[in-house]
Amino acid sequence: MKVRGRGSGRPGAAAVSRRTAGCSGAAAAPLAAGDKVTWSAIPDDKGALRRRMKHRLGVMDAHEREAASAAALANLEGQSMWRESRVLLIFMSMPREIDTEGAVQGALEGQGRKAVFIPRTAGEDLDFRGILSLEDAEGGGPFGIREPPPGAPPWVFEASPEPILVIVPGLAFDEEGRRLGRGGGYYDRFIASVRRRSAASRRNAPLFAGLAFEHQVVENIPAEAHDAPLDALITDVRIRTFSRPRG
Repeated sequence: MKVRGRGSGRPGAAAVSRRTAGCSGAAAAPLAAGDKVTWSAIPDDKGALRRRMKHRLGVMDAHEREAASAAALANLEGQSMWRESRVLLIFMSMPREIDTEGAVQGALEGQGRKAVFIPRTAGEDLDFRGILSLEDAEGGGPFGIREPPPGAPPWVFEASPEPILVIVPGLAFDEEGRRLGRGGGYYDRFIASVRRRSAASRRNAPLFAGLAFEHQVVENIPAEAHDAPLDALITDVRIRTFSRPRG
């Protein structure tokens, strides 16, 4: 894994390591601001880790969230993966998540404009559709997430220009490129499907990068067979790239 730091770190937070019990049935003590979670590799811990990370996101104040989101966006826009990509697939933030609206606006209106696609759910799958402005992202999706209109053009991997950058959400990420989502498996299925299609078509696979706050990074996330690892992770503090075979 390659790690590059930027800036003085997350605003108003010191890195504090806390070792927690490896039993999902134990009472979860709240995380203080700046705590970094160390978690034992036991699959049953996923539910407890989700609860802890939701709590940590919930106690961030608006100023901290805004400043950290801006720092993460600056880190993302400074990377060649951003500058060179022609197509961007990116999630629209849920309340309390890192804010992606700046990235969407920058891709649509900034230097080196990109084709932008955002997801809507289609049964158990993600369906990415193109937008031309933030106003095209409608409210009313699950959990209040903004979605593209049903008639928006779909993203089709086999017909997509390259390079393709996919920005992936998560509740927690670790130092080896593993991520912990909210339990629906949408992004794991999507990443695995696109990588299979890449191998079958012999086209370059997209680069899949997480975007998160640094305090969402933990030492280790239990891996299961269906979990799809990432190629990179961008936070408000640093950029991590992970070595793995790509199509």
